[in-house]
Amino acid sequence: MRRRASPFDEIDIGPELLREAARGGRDAFDALYDALLPVVWSLASREARSSNRAEALTRSILRRVVGELETVSASECAPAALLDLIEAELDAFRAAARRAARVRPIAVGRAPGRARSTRPL
Repeated sequence: MRRRASPFDEIDIGPELLREAARGGRDAFDALYDALLPVVWSLASREARSSNRAEALTRSILRRVVGELETVSASECAPAALLDLIEAELDAFRAAARRAARVRPIAVGRAPGRARSTRPL
């Protein structure tokens, strides 16, 4: 059976690049950013469905990657750990979107569950 293509297939990041970026190597960090940005933006755009929300999600994912770069780079399977981190951030976004969709505003001026009055004021 053929495996479905994933946007992660486009990311070519090796453990050495992650370790060098975690050590503060500017060229390695730039290469990591250049490799991640198009894929993260693609995923964020698909999930968020608006450019403002996609930008916020992209920033959130990249902030988390940078914040945990040292931990990820120390992993035996660093590229896979990085992808897990990105997936976790996307999952958190999806969960927040589901929670927001369940919350419905209550009409002002009436108690929940009570019928609206048809009497003229």
